[in-house]
Amino acid sequence: MPLQNLNDLFIAQLNELLAGEAAGIEALRTLQRVASSPRLVRTLKAHEAESQDHADRLEAIFEELGVSPRRGASQGMKGLCADCLELARLARVEPHVRDAATIAVAQHIEHDEIAGYGCARTWAKLLGHRSIASTLQRTLTEERRFDARLSRIADALNRAALEPAAA
Repeated sequence: MPLQNLNDLFIAQLNELLAGEAAGIEALRTLQRVASSPRLVRTLKAHEAESQDHADRLEAIFEELGVSPRRGASQGMKGLCADCLELARLARVEPHVRDAATIAVAQHIEHDEIAGYGCARTWAKLLGHRSIASTLQRTLTEERRFDARLSRIADALNRAALEPAAA
């Protein structure tokens, strides 16, 4: 799809976000399977449900705009999700180290989504889509909140990951 104006870019970003949410949900499921910390597993599971809400909101935005979403994989998110699969293969790694890596992968995904939602929200405002901008801001806030939760969990898990090496 050629990008000829800001609206085209906005629609392309919404498509990227929708594809990213679908890939992110699959990645979160993989990360839940490899995480050993019950707190981390609960946090990832809760965000999986939240991510489904984000995808549903994007679908509603497309409907409000009268545009059909383009189905397909997000190329950027594909690479991040490949990291998740690599992580899943680290079965023999010390659990605290694997949890630290799990958080790193999840935060890479979140930072990509935060950037995408921030751009889309700004463009929605500029294009006069106030309610859409508000919806995107709500999702952006939730993505930032999840990232902050991961950082808090990482504070404890990263210290624990050091302990076996120091022993």
